[in-house]
Amino acid sequence: MNAKTVGSVCKRDQRKRDYKPMVRLIDQIDESTQEMIWLWYQEGMTRRKMSATLIELGVPSPPMTVLWGDNAIRVVIEKYKNAANKTNS
Repeated sequence: MNAKTVGSVCKRDQRKRDYKPMVRLIDQIDESTQEMIWLWYQEGMTRRKMSATLIELGVPSPPMTVLWGDNAIRVVIEKYKNAANKTNS
């Protein structure tokens, strides 16, 4: 009978783990939705209002605890701000 130690069992389980590549939040938001958020931001709409409007329009949210949470809108705004800064430099 082959006796297995706790360490050998744990090592085997770690090797079998599925590799799941991490998907960035920005990549889960459709390009047209990103452009819409950026236009709203430029018009002065608040993030909370953007979130409510996206939910009302039925735009699918990335998998988040709170649909169209502040994080999703923030990453879009930062992406476009950074792009604008690079073109101005």
